[in-house]
Amino acid sequence: MNQSTPSRPARRRPEIAIYALVGVLLAFSGAIDAQSAAKTKSDRPSSESTVDKRPADQTPSRGKSSSLGPVPWALNRTYSYAWVLRGSYVGDTEFVIRLPEEKTKTADKKATSNAKKKHKSDYHIQSHLKFHNDHVNRSMKREYVFNDNWVIQKIDSSDNLEYTNTRRSKKTEKIWKEGTTLLSELTLNGSPPTRSEILLPSGTHVLPADGVVTWGILMPLELPIDTSKNVRVAYPGMGIVYEVKIRNRGSDKIKLRWGEEVETVRYAFQSKNRQLAGDVWVDKQLRVVRYRQDKLVIDLKL
Repeated sequence: MNQSTPSRPARRRPEIAIYALVGVLLAFSGAIDAQSAAKTKSDRPSSESTVDKRPADQTPSRGKSSSLGPVPWALNRTYSYAWVLRGSYVGDTEFVIRLPEEKTKTADKKATSNAKKKHKSDYHIQSHLKFHNDHVNRSMKREYVFNDNWVIQKIDSSDNLEYTNTRRSKKTEKIWKEGTTLLSELTLNGSPPTRSEILLPSGTHVLPADGVVTWGILMPLELPIDTSKNVRVAYPGMGIVYEVKIRNRGSDKIKLRWGEEVETVRYAFQSKNRQLAGDVWVDKQLRVVRYRQDKLVIDLKL
């Protein structure tokens, strides 16, 4: 894949600070600095990783997952990721994948099974992030709609923040596709909506701020990655498309937050300008069981 220069819509000012993925989510009212200063201890065991010295001959590949094609998650089951910032537990993201409600109500078990196997329906993912520290409580709810090829069609989100100084903030955002254009409409505290758009190159993945859920879809779609692979990712909140190189770093046996040891393959990702960089760990079932960026670690609860 040829490398390309990140594209920006005309309505975005270039001096807007760029935060990569979860950095966007946490970069509010000094939340990261405050969390570091507090240095509160988590009531859960710490996570650790030990590198497996064996060759990376167990690279995950497609075709070893569920009835949802290359995606390893099950329908109607709630999954949970724990967020740990600088060693302290700060919140969770829960998500569940469903078929459209009107179709699941009228379909019997056999019809529902056939729909899953044949991918005749769109898939809806509902996620809920709950984040807290000494200065703010945050609740972000999203609903993603994917087509039968697992390409995002639209995202609806609501984001509520409550600060200890009684200040509150509420944000709603609607994201949808029209042809090769991704549009975004943002409303903050009841103000008139602000609209922006991004031209999406073919094959671009869309990653909103609570990106651990969409990384959980992106990685199974892009595997296998024997050495390295370039992918494009779009950030609708910032109006930017990055070209990201994902590198296979080999087998890695890790211990998750709750003590489970998991055999994984670690993948390092980095954009051309290095504004987006981190690691993801994928298990044999193609699940992203750990995401790490800077001082933030997100672990799947098995």
